[in-house]
Amino acid sequence: MLAKYGIDLNILNAPTAIPGWSFLDVGMGTKGLSFGGHSLDKQDPLLKNVELHRSCKEWMKLSQKELKAKCKAAKLEISGNKKVLALRLGFKTIYPDYLTPTSYKQADAALKKRKAEAAKKSKPGKTSEKKKKKRKSLSKKSAAEVENVANAEDSGDHHFDKVVRDIQTVLRNADEGDCPLPIDTIWLQVSFPEFSMKGSISLTCNVNHARYCIGDRTLNVDPPSFETSDTGLCVSEDARVFSDMCESGILPFVAKLLKVNLNTTSKKVLNARKVAAKMVEVATTKALCKKWVNVEVWDEDICEPKTKDRLKTRFAAWLKGVKWYQTFLSHMYRPSMAAFEGYAWEGTSIMKRECGLGRDLSGSCVLDLRWEMGTSPEKIAAEAEEYSTRPEDAPSAKMFIPIWSRKLVRHEENGPMKEIVGTGTVGISDAIRKGMAMHAEALQAALKAQAQTKKRKTKRKAK
Repeated sequence: MLAKYGIDLNILNAPTAIPGWSFLDVGMGTKGLSFGGHSLDKQDPLLKNVELHRSCKEWMKLSQKELKAKCKAAKLEISGNKKVLALRLGFKTIYPDYLTPTSYKQADAALKKRKAEAAKKSKPGKTSEKKKKKRKSLSKKSAAEVENVANAEDSGDHHFDKVVRDIQTVLRNADEGDCPLPIDTIWLQVSFPEFSMKGSISLTCNVNHARYCIGDRTLNVDPPSFETSDTGLCVSEDARVFSDMCESGILPFVAKLLKVNLNTTSKKVLNARKVAAKMVEVATTKALCKKWVNVEVWDEDICEPKTKDRLKTRFAAWLKGVKWYQTFLSHMYRPSMAAFEGYAWEGTSIMKRECGLGRDLSGSCVLDLRWEMGTSPEKIAAEAEEYSTRPEDAPSAKMFIPIWSRKLVRHEENGPMKEIVGTGTVGISDAIRKGMAMHAEALQAALKAQAQTKKRKTKRKAK
């Protein structure tokens, strides 16, 4: 088919600067590069980067299904073979600013725009006084200053600092009780030390099995917070208020007040902040609450200004990423459907959306928040090894570093239990560096095991 159009297949299959990747693989994998679509030469200096080669090989350890999932999460094209997908992720990791368009149309439009801008810049014209002054000020900088700036940009410290800030935000939210379920530990695990894409660092929240099953009153926790709600789940007090409101149909009522047409916008993600603010307004305003559930206010306790502000921010975090059709039962979303994932206001559903701890996190956050029930690092590592297609790549128990805990302590015999909440013994920066060291160690062990397997296969063939 390609020969019909005069395309030489030998050129497409020719080797490139990346060992094992053909020109066709590189062409498909770099489609949409901000410096010009398929104009990338097969011996381009960017392709000779050893870090890129290492990153591509690391991505090749995943299955094609896993690579597609990672590409989808990173908003990249999911078409192509395994090498193409690995190269896209490698470029996104090493050159995060280049692989921006998500379709061929976007790539072509971006290329045209760049050409037009280049042509505009090449035209001779008068240089403004501001530009002249700027050039003079830049020329005054010493070579050492320029070198320091370049080194600071290349070092990746800004990525590291941003990750530290995001983790501090998550731990602050955990301290303040944003998680709807009773978590007792948060573990940190470094998956990709470049910190350039979603899932580079995993934060695993462990739910206290006893508190989740029987509640605080049975355990004699003072003051009790986690109790069984009307849905049968043991959740926090604010989560019970949120669940009860949604069960009473506040979200469709809010949609009506916000003039949202659920017939046409049901598949769109709702504006979490706006919806949360309107929910609290409805529940605490006599005229609106009377129209909704025929009572003056939902609860006198939530009418205080501080409580209203807390519920607004907390409800917004819990509604993050929810689509309108998930807020009411219909033919599109009902328990009898395979795609039904539970009601958007249930504690377990909120846990799937950043464990409810995503308040004030940026859109470019690389953290992946997940939750487990009554587990330990040893159990997580054993399960990962059991279900992984490549057991040698599964994380070990020591790669999970505790950074936050909530302990129940009884000071007096037969007395009530008290909560002690706080961060772990290891600081956040130290925990990340320790995780990076563990990741590097695991990678070396995996490469060593892979090399030994290859040697054994070679010996068998020789015999």
